[in-house]
Amino acid sequence: MMKHTETTPDAIRRGVALLTVVLTLIPLTACASAGTTGMSAQTPMNASTIANATLPDHIVNGDFEAYTWRQLTGGQQEPGLGNWTSIDPATGASYVSSNNNHWSWKVTDWDNNRFAWASTQVKGASAEQRAGAVELQKEDDTNNIYAEITAAQAGTAIYQDINTASDTPVVYRVRLDHASISRTWLDKMQVLVGKPGEEQAVPMTRTSSNGNGDQTGETSDVIATTVSNQPQGCHSDGVICSARNHKGQWETYEGQVTIPAGQQVTRFTFLNKSSSSNNSGNLVDNIVFEKAYPLNYDANGGTLTQTPGSK
Repeated sequence: MMKHTETTPDAIRRGVALLTVVLTLIPLTACASAGTTGMSAQTPMNASTIANATLPDHIVNGDFEAYTWRQLTGGQQEPGLGNWTSIDPATGASYVSSNNNHWSWKVTDWDNNRFAWASTQVKGASAEQRAGAVELQKEDDTNNIYAEITAAQAGTAIYQDINTASDTPVVYRVRLDHASISRTWLDKMQVLVGKPGEEQAVPMTRTSSNGNGDQTGETSDVIATTVSNQPQGCHSDGVICSARNHKGQWETYEGQVTIPAGQQVTRFTFLNKSSSSNNSGNLVDNIVFEKAYPLNYDANGGTLTQTPGSK
C-alpha cells in the first residue's frame, strides 16, 4: 500500500530549517577549500603581531660597529681630529666635514635596521644639524667606534624602539659604558625607558671606575663620569692629544627596569642632561638591553615571584 507524503505544517517547517542549514554551510566550505596555508587575508594582525614583524626584541648595534669606519665615511674622516661623522638614519648619508657637499657620502651597504639608531635632533641652520642624525666618533689610538649623544644641538637624545610584547611583566637589564668628552667638564646623561613619549629615568649603578675619583656602587638616575684626558688639541706639555682618546676613561653603569605585561613597544632613550657645548659631550658605547627574567604571579595567592635566568 502506497504511503501518503507528509504535508503537515510541521513537516514544511522542518524542510525550511534543513534548507537554511545547507545554504549556510556552502560558503563556509568554499572558504575552507580556497586555501589552507599561511595567514588568510581576512585574519587581522594584532598589535603583538605587528611589533614582532617590524621591531627587534633587543638593542641592535649597541657597540656602534655594525659598519667599519671606512664604510661609514669612505675614508674621508681619518686623520687626527677629523675622526667623527654623523649618520642620517633615514637615508644612510654620512656627514663629511672636509667635503663642501657635507652629506655626499652614503654608507656602504646601508641598512637602517642594521644601524638601528635615531636621534631627537631636528633640522637646524648648520649643515650638521640634520633631523634624526646620530654622531659617531673613532678613537685615535684604539680605533674603537662609539656615539656622542650631543651631536649638534643641546638637550638631544639617541634612541631605539624595541618589541617588548609579553603576557607577563619582564625585567630588563640595562648596561652601558659612558665617558665625559674631557676633564674640563663633567658630562651628565640619563637612561629613559618606557612607551614612546612616556619614558621615565632609570636608576643606574656604577659597576666599574676609571680611577679618576668616581666610586663603584653609587646609584643615581643621572650618569656622570669623571675623566682625565685633556680637551682636543695640542698643549703646553708637548703632548698631542684629542677628545678622541678615551682609552681607560670609560666607566660602566647597570640598571634594571620592569616592562609591564602587554606593552608592545618600548623606547630606550639616552638623553644629554649637561655638556660643555651644544655639539660635544656624553660619549656612550657597548649598550646592552637584555631580559633579566620574567615576573610571574602565583595563581593561588597572587604572590609575585622572580625567576632569574629565565627568558
